[in-house]
Amino acid sequence: LAGGLAGGLAGGLAGGLAFIVFYYITLFRLFQYPWHFFRSFISTNLQQNPYINDGAIWLPIWRLTAKLANEAQNDPKTGLAFMNFLLEYRPLQKKLAMHIAHAATAGNWQHYTLKSRFLKAPPIVQETPQLMPSQTWLNQIEQLHNELLAYEKQQDDQENISLQKQRFEQFYQQLQIFHDLTLREKQWHQYYLPAIDKWLKVAKQRLEQLHERQQLFEPIVHNIYRSGEILDPDKDQDIFLGRQDLKSELSHIILTSRSMPMLLICGQRRVGKSSLLHFLPQLLGSQFKIIRQDFQNSKLDSISLWLKDLQQKLEREFKLEAENWQVPDLWITAWTEIEAKLETISEQREEKIILAFDEYENLHKILKKSPEQGERLLEAMRSFSQSQNQVVFLFVGATQFVDLQTPNWDRCFIHALPLKIDYLQPEDAEQLIRLVDLIYPAEVIEKMQTLTQGHPALLQMLCNHIVRRANQLHRKNISLEDVDFVVKQHIIQRGTNALTTFWTEFCQVHQCQPAIHELLNNQAISDRKSQLKLEDYGYIIETETGWKLRVPLLEMWLKRYYEGI
Repeated sequence: LAGGLAGGLAGGLAGGLAFIVFYYITLFRLFQYPWHFFRSFISTNLQQNPYINDGAIWLPIWRLTAKLANEAQNDPKTGLAFMNFLLEYRPLQKKLAMHIAHAATAGNWQHYTLKSRFLKAPPIVQETPQLMPSQTWLNQIEQLHNELLAYEKQQDDQENISLQKQRFEQFYQQLQIFHDLTLREKQWHQYYLPAIDKWLKVAKQRLEQLHERQQLFEPIVHNIYRSGEILDPDKDQDIFLGRQDLKSELSHIILTSRSMPMLLICGQRRVGKSSLLHFLPQLLGSQFKIIRQDFQNSKLDSISLWLKDLQQKLEREFKLEAENWQVPDLWITAWTEIEAKLETISEQREEKIILAFDEYENLHKILKKSPEQGERLLEAMRSFSQSQNQVVFLFVGATQFVDLQTPNWDRCFIHALPLKIDYLQPEDAEQLIRLVDLIYPAEVIEKMQTLTQGHPALLQMLCNHIVRRANQLHRKNISLEDVDFVVKQHIIQRGTNALTTFWTEFCQVHQCQPAIHELLNNQAISDRKSQLKLEDYGYIIETETGWKLRVPLLEMWLKRYYEGI
């Protein structure tokens, strides 16, 4: 027994002595003398420390992790650089690297309070399971980041302070949840708690400021108007008004035709053609599948790209297996292959297919590069359209078929049914104006309708700026002076797209500038061809004293800028 005890004691002492000797040999090698270590430790930092100087250290040096982590919190940029150094050159120090990652990340949060771009998760060192954040914690950071980013994007919108406050309240609630989550993350949560506490304190102050601003600047009415934008069926049901005749006619033609018609929806720029396309699925119901292509998209600037995109849209819409289709160079051959695909799909499905080509004039520009091929392609499309009753061609644009030559669309699609999309009817225009809770006297409504003639984009723009003015002045009563102010300051401006396109596009294409000059000078139009173009496209109307521009806002704009454009 005595021998065993003696042996055990001797072995333990020997082992302990060996550990102490190894530890101090390591320190001696690093610092030459043990007392030099303590002097060095006092001034150690991220750029000058034992782990940088020697790659053989595997034991933790007493209190050095805490000191370096504190340095990383104060200087996150250098801390993250030091962490990367450890991972690349000091593989024995992965645990230290993860501590530094936590500290530097928390330091960024501490230094940049309520800044979404600094609200990031720490870099992860997989070999340190005890220091790894839970997936729930990481997911909460991502959610916090998204909430804060959404709030930041709304900060400049002075008219929607209530929405800002609502967004920030959601963020604040998520931040409180995040604080509790962090408390449950052991081993390393001490790095983040001071930063989160600071965020909570500043966020609470921000909420109080938003509440005060809401009391002072809360808009008296929310601005629902969308000037110059395509309306979205999910968001803009209230302001998609009118078009009842066109909706009914379109539905009736498509739903009752024995063979599928070829349709052309034609109208001026900015009167709602593209918006109508977006609402088409709701108008027609589930019996139809609508494949929409926008030829303003630069991805559709050749026949091969157009047909390839059409093939991919058909596969996605009908959940078909994707094919690596190599589009033939010959246009008619490529179309024949797409035609075969359409026939196969239509044989297997009950729904009818509508191929909707928005801004189709840009397709004409492609066909003009090879008019002979283009004509054969259009004739093949006509033949397909007339030979089946499952696929509808729907062309949407600002140009009538008769005005597209080489190839001649009017001759190729002689059977097409044209549908005109025009301005809003007076009752629809008034309904649009009265959608918001402002007080409009009858003479104000009349003036707004007269100035715009129900032109959708111009009326939306006018309403949009009137709501802005009402919120700025914090009053609901709208006067004729308010309308005049908005027209002068916001509508009759050089860059008003809904007005400039008439001059820069229509008049140039159809060579109507001289006719407009005559109208502006109260002269009769001398060129009969120009007069017919302007009349057919709905830009002029005949009165008892002669022809005049239909929309007064357009006339006002032309009179102001005619000499300069």
